[in-house]
Amino acid sequence: ARKVVAQGGSLIVTDYSKDPSGFKGFLLGDILIPVVERLAGRDHYLNYLSWQRNGGIEAFLQQRSDSVDIISRRFGGSVFCCAVAIDDDIKTYQKHLALLHKSFSPSE
Repeated sequence: ARKVVAQGGSLIVTDYSKDPSGFKGFLLGDILIPVVERLAGRDHYLNYLSWQRNGGIEAFLQQRSDSVDIISRRFGGSVFCCAVAIDDDIKTYQKHLALLHKSFSPSE
């Protein structure tokens, strides 16, 4: 993100939401999306499950709550979109990228 977005800019982040609501959210978030993730391959699916177990995009962005603006939640809340303000503190990026790396490592 640091090399893609200038200081003071924002990065748009979209991902599956951990807690979709309503029937449409249930249908997409609890049935269709996991099937699509499974079709992408075993390792991909295990990473998806790990990411969701660790709180998904909400947990990842919660660490940056002062610099996140929610843009929208679509498809019954199963898709989350937000803008993340980019500051100039490299330690902030290292911390969040380490969390992201941990989230993508399947648990044993």
